[in-house]
Amino acid sequence: MQSQAISPATKRDRRDKTYGSLEAFPEFFEKFVPPTGAFDPRGAWKVSYGVWLFAGDPGAVGFLEIERQPGADGAALKVATRVAHLNGYQQQSAELGCAADTLSSLRWLTLESVSGTPEGTPVPATRTSVRVEVRGGAVQFTRGERRRSARAAPPVVASWGLMEALQRLSPEPSSALEFTLLDDGDLLKPAQRVTYAGKTSIQAAGGAGLTLHCWEHTGYGMLPAHYWRDAQGRLLFVVAGQRAYLYDPAAREHAAGRRRRKQA
Repeated sequence: MQSQAISPATKRDRRDKTYGSLEAFPEFFEKFVPPTGAFDPRGAWKVSYGVWLFAGDPGAVGFLEIERQPGADGAALKVATRVAHLNGYQQQSAELGCAADTLSSLRWLTLESVSGTPEGTPVPATRTSVRVEVRGGAVQFTRGERRRSARAAPPVVASWGLMEALQRLSPEPSSALEFTLLDDGDLLKPAQRVTYAGKTSIQAAGGAGLTLHCWEHTGYGMLPAHYWRDAQGRLLFVVAGQRAYLYDPAAREHAAGRRRRKQA
């Protein structure tokens, strides 16, 4: 990969020209200070990301928080996310049970979702919940009294679980890791693969340089996604589809009250 030096520019035009790249968000990197201190990707931790979009005004439109608790035979994850849209917001909370394998394959997941008004009021009619259980090559979805099953080639990996797993991979060229993706808690996408894409570097606030390791995720039904982590394994940035997840310990506070505006 080529070195990506992040510097101020004509910001909206640049975001259009640098789709899929960290260079699309110079206003973030002008202020970004790399985290310091020890980090153990196999231990207990909590990370927060601001959710940015390639379209629209600069700034986070939401947040994503992932908390990990290790166990004897895997890990438990807690997820909270909220993203503003033109008519209000969508909020999700999830808990995941993941196996102690390379890609944190999913055992079970519970997900609750609700949408709300631009003023921040939840709309009860939009509230949904689902439980997902993976048993071999079968995935069972339960919504209240309704159940359905789908076949899926193992391992089945949740999108949030993939973000956890990539922090533990060895940063060196190897054969692709293949899996079935459970996206957004209820959509199965087969024939996915993750490969190590090499090193890159960015320039953060104050001119500080930071070397990152990158993984590329490709597969059926999705645009290529890229994941960047530091030397300690801490996942800092993700670019996936129309969204970017950018490391920000205060993401929840920064996204509070944020609204999306229609573009002229």
